[in-house]
Amino acid sequence: MHSKKRVGLYSQHQKERYYPGKPLRRLKRVETTRWSSHAAALHTVFETYDSLIDTLDELQNDVDRITSVKAGSLLNYLLSESFVLTGLKFKQIFELTNPLSVFLQGVQIDLLAATEYIQCVFEKIQAFRDDNQFQSLIEDKNQFVSSKSDELSFTPLVANRKRAKKKMPGEIMSDEPISCPITSYKVNTYFNIIDIVCTQIRERFNDQSTPLYKDLSLFQVKRIIEVKENSNLPTDAFEGFEKIYGQFLKAEDLRREYKQFVNSYLMFEKLIKLPVKIHKPTPCDDNSNDDTEEENTENQIMSTTCGTINTVYKVCQQNGLKEVFPAIYTALSVGLTLPVSSSSPERAFSKLKLIKSKLRSTMSEERLDSLMLISCENDIDIDSDSVINILISYSTVYWSSNPFPFMELTSHEEKTNFFETRLSELHQLLSVAL
Repeated sequence: MHSKKRVGLYSQHQKERYYPGKPLRRLKRVETTRWSSHAAALHTVFETYDSLIDTLDELQNDVDRITSVKAGSLLNYLLSESFVLTGLKFKQIFELTNPLSVFLQGVQIDLLAATEYIQCVFEKIQAFRDDNQFQSLIEDKNQFVSSKSDELSFTPLVANRKRAKKKMPGEIMSDEPISCPITSYKVNTYFNIIDIVCTQIRERFNDQSTPLYKDLSLFQVKRIIEVKENSNLPTDAFEGFEKIYGQFLKAEDLRREYKQFVNSYLMFEKLIKLPVKIHKPTPCDDNSNDDTEEENTENQIMSTTCGTINTVYKVCQQNGLKEVFPAIYTALSVGLTLPVSSSSPERAFSKLKLIKSKLRSTMSEERLDSLMLISCENDIDIDSDSVINILISYSTVYWSSNPFPFMELTSHEEKTNFFETRLSELHQLLSVAL
């Protein structure tokens, strides 16, 4: 059966029998570049479990042999207590990890809060490795099976066949396999799932990377303002930097420069753009308008407290602070050269996959590469005048009719007005022609 017919059959079971009046759901693909795809796919399976079972039951009687065999295999697996137990356990894990994934994909995340959040999730997942937690999972499974026992029949957990293992000479203890199916599942599957998840989290956020993330969080504007106002720089700050990059940076130098840097950062941030007045007003000239303007400037600075390390680096670069705070500048360069997360590139390539699938037939490879480059390097300033000049150079019709007036225009505003005038004239010509 064609894939569209299978999807239509799945939607029909949702619409007519089980979920009338509710939005239709579609089975989600598990993508490597979508962090939440596993959670979304499993959630959809349990939300539309009855429709999915009926769809597979109908497909296993299809005339297509391959479709029939695959549908029968999936149906047998979904109607097993082993699947229900494993699915419910992963559902509990995803309820913890999915919000964490969303948090870590933020553009301007607080690295210190992220490390604490990761540790909190890790401890909660580690707490699953308990007999009481497993017994609670068994009760959830029994409740799920009993709620569908009127229409569906589930395959219970079965014990594996005992295999006699030869006892080698010198061995005292004999191998005693687990005969209870529930105990076997707990030892070989349940505990194994928890151990693998905990190991993966521990490998990604180990004792070397986590202190570095905490030190990098001190370069966020919010932390800079907090340290300036309260003078509460942690005594062990930048120890993670020295542990990894001790050849280039010393924690004592970073702490000394950081205390001086936080006291002057907001001033340097304000001076990136030329102020309205560069001389201080005399008391007789001081009025409410100046106070309001100064207050607005301070509010604008305070609104940037969520700035990233890139914001602080640009302030240092544009104000020439490399020689003034060499250790700080080196630490910022390290933090930007080795990004903490790859979520932004993954997000860009995920969007590229959507574009290629929908617009492949209408877009050339060269144009697709150019659009991808613009998307990845969106922090680079583009000169609008040069772009307009390039676009004009491709217009052979315009240059053949009027080659000189446009060259006399210099500013972007004049060129924009020129284009608007030409467009209005073109609209008039088209209306007359029609």
